[in-house]
Order: sequence, then C-alpha cells, then structure tokens
Amino acid sequence: MAFLKKLWRPEVGIFLIIWLMLMIGGRSRFFRDPGTFWHTVVGRQMLSSHHLIYQDHFTFTFAGEKWVAHQWLGECAMALVDKIDGLDSLLLATVTILAALYTWLAHRLIREGLHWALASVVLMLTIAASSSHFHVRPHIATIVFLAIMYGLFCDFERGRIGFRALLWLIPLSIVWTNVHGGILGGLATLILAWAGWSLYRVIGWESPFTGFRQIVSLALVIVACGIAILINPYGLDLPRAWQIIMKADLPGLIIEHAPLDPRSPGGLMILSFGAVYVFVLAGVFPGRPRVTWLLPLVWFYLACTRIRHAPLFAVTATVALADMLPATRWARWLARPGSDLFVYSAKESSIGPDGSFRPTPYLLPCAAVLVAFFLLVYRVPAWTFQLGPVELATPGHGRAKLDPDYWPVDLLPDLKKFQKARPDGTPIFNEYLFGGFLIYFTPGYRVFVDDRCELFGDRWLKEYVQVERGTQDARLAFKQWEDMHHPFDFALIDFALTRTGSTFDDYFRTSGWIVIKKTDTATFYKRNDFDTLARNDGR
Repeated sequence: MAFLKKLWRPEVGIFLIIWLMLMIGGRSRFFRDPGTFWHTVVGRQMLSSHHLIYQDHFTFTFAGEKWVAHQWLGECAMALVDKIDGLDSLLLATVTILAALYTWLAHRLIREGLHWALASVVLMLTIAASSSHFHVRPHIATIVFLAIMYGLFCDFERGRIGFRALLWLIPLSIVWTNVHGGILGGLATLILAWAGWSLYRVIGWESPFTGFRQIVSLALVIVACGIAILINPYGLDLPRAWQIIMKADLPGLIIEHAPLDPRSPGGLMILSFGAVYVFVLAGVFPGRPRVTWLLPLVWFYLACTRIRHAPLFAVTATVALADMLPATRWARWLARPGSDLFVYSAKESSIGPDGSFRPTPYLLPCAAVLVAFFLLVYRVPAWTFQLGPVELATPGHGRAKLDPDYWPVDLLPDLKKFQKARPDGTPIFNEYLFGGFLIYFTPGYRVFVDDRCELFGDRWLKEYVQVERGTQDARLAFKQWEDMHHPFDFALIDFALTRTGSTFDDYFRTSGWIVIKKTDTATFYKRNDFDTLARNDGR
C-alpha cells in the first residue's frame, strides 16, 4: 500500500486525464492545419537527401524560388515521428507533450498549496484558452519553451534558483531558434524581465538582482541569446523569414493572424481566463507585485491583437498564478480555518528530502505512453466504438482520423489514380486550404498554393483572397498571375481541387471542366480540352 501511495499522486491523475482527453478530442481536431502535412514532408525530404532546402519544391507557381525551411529542426523531428506510424504517431507525440506541459503547470499550482481540485479547474481554463492552437506542428515547441523560460524567470525572482541557472537560456535559445521562430517572443519576454528587475533595483524595490554586476551579467546573457539566433544552418535568412511572417497582414486568409473575436467560443475563453488572471493579480494589492507577475499582461494584449498568441498568454499566466497566489488575499481566504482549498505548507515533489530523484510518480504516465507507442510500432489496430453521437477509439493504429467534412479524404483514391497516370510535377490547381494536404498525400502533383505565406507574399495572397471572396473575376486573376514575376501557363493545368460551392468551384464548374468526383467538402476537376490528350501524348 505504501508503494501504491507513492505511485499515485494528483499530478498522475491529471496527466492521465488530460492525455486521454486530448487523445479523444484531438483525433481529428489536431489535424485541421495544412501546415501539419507540408512540415512533415519538408522534414522527409531533408532526412532522405541529407541536405537542407533552399528553394520551393512543392508549387508550380513559385517553383525554384528561394525558400528556406526555417523550422527545419522541428520538421525533421516531425518526419522521424511520422515514420513510426504516420499521423497516429504524430498525434501521440503531440498529445504527450501537451499533457506533460499542462501537468507541470498543475504541479506548480499544487506545490504552492492550491488544492488539486482547484488546480484542475485553473488548468481546464488554461487548456480551453489555448486549444484553438493545438495543431500538430512546430508551434507546439514554442508553447513549451516559453513556459520553461518563464518558469525560470519566476523561480529566479522568487529565489528558488541562482543566477547560474539562467545560463540554460542560451542552449534553450539555440534549440528554439532551429525549431520555431517563437524564440523572438521568448527573447522579448527576457528583455522585459531584465528591464523590470533593473528598474525595481534602481528605485529600491525588491529585485532578484543583488547588484549592478548581476544587471550587467543578465544583459550579457540576453546578448548571447540574441547571438544564438544566428546559430543555425541558414544564417540571416532564418530571421528574415520570421520577419516576413510577422509583417504578414492576412487575417482574412490566415485565421491565427486575426485579432481576437469576443463572440467566438475561443475568444470568449481567452477573455475569461484573462479576467481570472487579472482578478487574482488584483488580490496582491496593496502589496507590490513582482515583475514576473505583470509580464503576462503583455501576452494578454498580444493575444487580443493576434489569437496565435493565446496559448502563450495562457501558459505564462498560469505560471504567474501559481507564483503569486500565496501573496494574495484570495489565498488567505481559501486557507481559512476548516478549509483545505489552500495550504501554505509546501507540497510533496518528485525530489526527495536528500535531493535525489524519485521516479515513482512518473511510472504510470510513462507506462501509458509506452503502451500506446508499442501499439503503433506493431500496427495494432485501434478499436473504435460509438458513445452516443461521438465515435471514440482506443490507442492504436488508425486512431488519427481526418475529418471528411474538412479535408477531401473521399477524393484521395481518384487524386492518386490520376497522379500515377501522369509524370511527377504535374500541376494541379488547388485552394489554399488543400495545398498541404496534396503535398503530403499526393506528392506527384505540383500545387498552386499552400499556406507558406513567406513564399507567396502579401500581394499575391491578397489577390488570391479577393478572388476567393468573389470581389475579383477569376479569369482576370489567372491572366494577371500568368503575367506576374512568377509566371505560369494556366493552359497547362489539367486538374483542379476546389472547395465545393466556393468561388473557384463556380469558376471551374462554369468553364466546361469535367467533374471527376464531387463531395460536400471538395470537387475534383479535369480539364475538358482535346489539346490535353495531344499534349500528354507528346510528353
């Protein structure tokens, strides 16, 4: 019984529940971003060729144009995971990373004295505010790395760790740089923390800096983290690509670039969690808040301007909540006599009194993940069953499922059939959403467009959006695209994949193209042109 007691802790249950919830809810939901597919293919190409990518290989509109795989390390990792069992292994890896992250956040809340039930409530709000960006792509790494970085800031300001622990920010920055461009947000947060601590020290308020020497030392660490951005195989081309993406003004096309919509469920959850954070922060006054407790306000503002920052606000706010809760009047109220909702004494951790590591709390979570992993390695089919209107599936091969109401999965047999009958590089017109899907499942085609906005540029994509919205004639747009700096011959396109009922769909339907197959989600067209047969015979 003593061993079982050591084996089970609130954090163990929290991990398993989050892990199972994300496995269920993410089965299709985690695969709604087209970047998932082309990121994986980019990684495959680099691993198979042992060379980095410096130009576009996927489109016929911008073929050969300069493009760097600025998330190359994350893409290689995705390709390695995909090699195990495709989308199923990508789902397992993403769910496990997220479950571990949010369990760590729960541990910080519980360690400070919050009852595990209340910690779970806070965690559910955190996940709800973040869930709009739970996609299988390198962006997940930025959520994790920012949480780790911000946790170091809080621990340093609290006095739990010394200055030397902050030196880990340098190797973290190097890895982060090569995985995802979110390192810029981490670096900006580091600069804000340094500025706040320096200001507190100068005006005589409590600061983790013991003197001018530490102010200068952390400034040097910041410089080293900035230089670490250049430790990548692409040199300055990497931050240049980030700059293009950051300046992109495409909220109508790329949802994550749009400002927060308070009428949407996701926007409402972000605002609700923001209100919780501000409410708890108000409980610190009339005391003096620490610098780290105020930094999530910046991320809250950024989340309101672009919802892609919502999970970054959520994780920093949760770390801040754990750190500042003991200093609030709300904690004193929760810790009133007869209540166990908050206890000021430190909670049990995975580190023993003698400083030794205790592995028992990790045994059950690791066992669950390993079982799921070996089910994929040996291709054990997932068992699906119906629970009311929801189809559930056990861990195993085939668990990941693309939503046929979102992706043209029912057209894949025909897409692959015509791809095999044509040489590699056959151009196909596709709408923006379907570019990554085609790159992953039918690599023999060259697509018209995908969601790499840094390749296409604002001007080109804005013209595309105008046609998609019906504000510009499609025939005129195709003629303009042919005459642009990146020319292509529309007459050489024999296939088209459109969203059923879209503006492009209306164009191909009314232009005499033959429908190969049509579903409620998408329509696959073939050009009705006698010249097509003659041209193919001459190839």
